[in-house]
Amino acid sequence: MRLPLVIQDRSFNKDGSLHYSAVPLLDATGEQAVVNGKPVFTSYPEFFGNTITVNGKVWPYLDVEPRKYRFRLLNGSDSRFYNMWLELAGGGSIPANAVGLIGNEGGLLPTMVSVARSDDSGLLLSPGERADLIIDFSKFAAGAILTVRNDAATPYPNGDDVASNTTGRIMQFRINKPLSGTDTSQMPMNPKAAVRPAGWDTPSRTATFDLQETDEFDRFVYSPETGTALPRLMLRVNGRSFADPLDPQEFHSLDAIEDWILINSTVDMHPMHIHLVHFEVLEKGTISADDYAAATALSMPTVSGIGLQPNVDELGRPVTPGSENPYTVHASELGWKETVRVPPGSDTGLRVGYVKVRAKFDRVGTYMWHCHILAHEEHEMMRPFTVAP
Repeated sequence: MRLPLVIQDRSFNKDGSLHYSAVPLLDATGEQAVVNGKPVFTSYPEFFGNTITVNGKVWPYLDVEPRKYRFRLLNGSDSRFYNMWLELAGGGSIPANAVGLIGNEGGLLPTMVSVARSDDSGLLLSPGERADLIIDFSKFAAGAILTVRNDAATPYPNGDDVASNTTGRIMQFRINKPLSGTDTSQMPMNPKAAVRPAGWDTPSRTATFDLQETDEFDRFVYSPETGTALPRLMLRVNGRSFADPLDPQEFHSLDAIEDWILINSTVDMHPMHIHLVHFEVLEKGTISADDYAAATALSMPTVSGIGLQPNVDELGRPVTPGSENPYTVHASELGWKETVRVPPGSDTGLRVGYVKVRAKFDRVGTYMWHCHILAHEEHEMMRPFTVAP
């Protein structure tokens, strides 16, 4: 049995309608911006709802049999990351072999990953990421209640808003249905080995892109809660807005295999999604600010000196490859991906985060890549690129 679970955070007005914060946009004089005689409003750089919905219902439950179920999860939230794990009502441990991740948005993983417990692992999903998950409910007693919990920081990973009573719970599984037939399925330890195309180990070129956050000093966001106005956040890729002309680096030959280096000097983790392309995540780490020069609208970012340092965190310390640390590629990110979490830089600005991915561009056309934090996408952390024969 395979069931879809679409997870989204939502806020509601008193009449039950959806609430999305929109605040007045002020011009450089401090007056509300007006277009065609109508006042202009804007969103905040992120939106975080105060309740969690699954398939459109707030904190639902699912009655299940004591057997294996396969779930297809999607983080459909605007900005919220989830680190999910199971909590057994009344206490007790969750067997490591009771919950296995077997795939992500691009297909099956080469090795199943246990994502059972908060003490040693969890299922981290950024906006736009998907997960193929098996839960074996036969590992628990009849009548057991399992709550899916979330303990991801907001904004992720360095936000100080920890999951609350409302955002720290997602849904429940209640093992109260009789077994309808013998469960002969098995937990696949090695779901599918990666099959890479010819020439995969010899990419034709490396393209480098810079994820940037700055301010629009001629546009201000007014907060009714605080009575203050702050510059509106401006997000860019390589110093360009969405409508700017393509740079030569943004043209790609049909069937070319390329490495993309995505550099992140901001304090946010950005889940970057490339349309119509599956890619392999090769490495994550940081770059010393001394070896990095940011892009502008007229120049690409550059990396020199020691350059890319995989498995090195924001303070310059080595991290264990394949661990839960955001500065290394986790086992859940192997196989084919469409969205990758790009680690942030340091608060001090001494190091910037990066990820390297490898992709084959096998579809002719002009399409998009963007941050899957939807408010960031709408604030123009999105660029087109062209694939041509």
